[in-house]
Amino acid sequence: MTEKVDKLDVKMPKQSRMKDWETKEGLKQITEWAKKGMIIEHIAANIGIAKSTFYMWRNESEAIEEAWMKGKTYADVKVLDSMFKAATGYHVDETVKVYDDVGTKVEERVTTKYVPPNGNMINLWVKNRMGGAFKDNQLTEAYRTKIEAETEHIKVKTKMLEVVSKDTNKLEALEALFKTIE
Repeated sequence: MTEKVDKLDVKMPKQSRMKDWETKEGLKQITEWAKKGMIIEHIAANIGIAKSTFYMWRNESEAIEEAWMKGKTYADVKVLDSMFKAATGYHVDETVKVYDDVGTKVEERVTTKYVPPNGNMINLWVKNRMGGAFKDNQLTEAYRTKIEAETEHIKVKTKMLEVVSKDTNKLEALEALFKTIE
């Protein structure tokens, strides 16, 4: 007996077993889901199993792992290709239809349009592929040195206050000294 699962109209056995999905049809379905960009959690839900069970199936079945990786790789390459095009700019052909005053089509021509590079994609590419100085949280050497010096200054002040805090006269003299330094 089978039942419908999710919006993809997939028919599956009521109780999913790995061997049911190691069939040609089952493997093809897993590949198709992965090609559509579905994550493991969603594929597992479509099959009717826990995410952890799908991970276990992938470890135990070379066929299931291959089906998953085939679809995932296809989706990843497609997205990466689109991101690369967006980061570097590209040309696209557009069909332009020209109409007269009455609305009759007079001419149809193909024009090439240039889509300039997308700054966000360039930024994403540089940060993830080149790293280093392009990271968001990268501190300049001068700023890092300044922070280290200020941290050391605070440590010294704290230590001095701890030493003299028991003697009120020394404490007042030290506080006056700190005010002149700042």
